[in-house]
Amino acid sequence: APPGYMANPDDPEGSLVAIPGGPASELPAELAARVGMTDAFLKKVPALKKQIGAGEVTGLWDRAQAGFNESSPQAVIRRDLESGADALLRLLTGAGMPDAEAAKYARRYLPTYTDDSKSMTDKVDRMSGELTTIKQWVLSGRGGLPPGYGGTGQGDEGWTDLGDGIRIRELP
Repeated sequence: APPGYMANPDDPEGSLVAIPGGPASELPAELAARVGMTDAFLKKVPALKKQIGAGEVTGLWDRAQAGFNESSPQAVIRRDLESGADALLRLLTGAGMPDAEAAKYARRYLPTYTDDSKSMTDKVDRMSGELTTIKQWVLSGRGGLPPGYGGTGQGDEGWTDLGDGIRIRELP
């Protein structure tokens, strides 16, 4: 077995798994920072969805407040959403996607003047789902997620369990 891996005791066909706490499960600092940014955003998703559902960042007035009044509650929500888009951008560029393409990709999740609470909730759901899936694939070669780790504040609907603590979500 390569360094940091061992035979999977649960697989009679002899697949390999990362040794927990071993060198294969360690994250380089840059990758750890990207995963940390992702986790910070994912922890905010339930509160963001509640604020969006209450109409706090929808419509022309709220969008103008978010863009021009940095002390407004709408601007705080916008900054939180931008943090999620930044985390997605960093994960995508780290995966080899060109900067310009990744930036365009991440922008699709930011509020616009025509968003209502339904469209913004959909954007947050999609962004958090993509961040979770990318994070899981990034960590999958390093032993997967520790038990009970991660989560987006969403239910289990639409999630597929791949084993070893790795779950993916197919987005519509």
